[in-house]
Amino acid sequence: MLVEDDPSHRELYGAVLERAGYTVTRASNADEALRALDTKLPDLILTDVIMPTMSGMSLLRELMNLHPGAGVILLTSQPQLADAVEAIKIGALDYLDKSSLLPPTRLAERVAVALQKRERKQNSRISGFHGAQATGYCNT
Repeated sequence: MLVEDDPSHRELYGAVLERAGYTVTRASNADEALRALDTKLPDLILTDVIMPTMSGMSLLRELMNLHPGAGVILLTSQPQLADAVEAIKIGALDYLDKSSLLPPTRLAERVAVALQKRERKQNSRISGFHGAQATGYCNT
């Protein structure tokens, strides 16, 4: 899912990702994205940081509350180190300066890396869970 209030960025990034083989649902704001997430959680959510009504950081917090394992990448044209650190602490997979996405095909590369990272996190949670069961106490 791509959450971007700028129509030209939304279409450009969406087209780049579709050419790379991804299915892309587009949302123009956080509220629209949250409504779409009621029906299905995508593998990855890319969201702009600066948007009207709800920022990408607020959307990230909401997503981590609703879907703790959600894969989220924040995109911004005004990167701030403190925001990047906070986003990663909250649970974002990446925080990207839009200027680093030139050429735009770099976005597909970063998405592939984020999806691999998300999969590794999920696998480690699953194996950690099973490992915890194996070391538990048994009263017989």
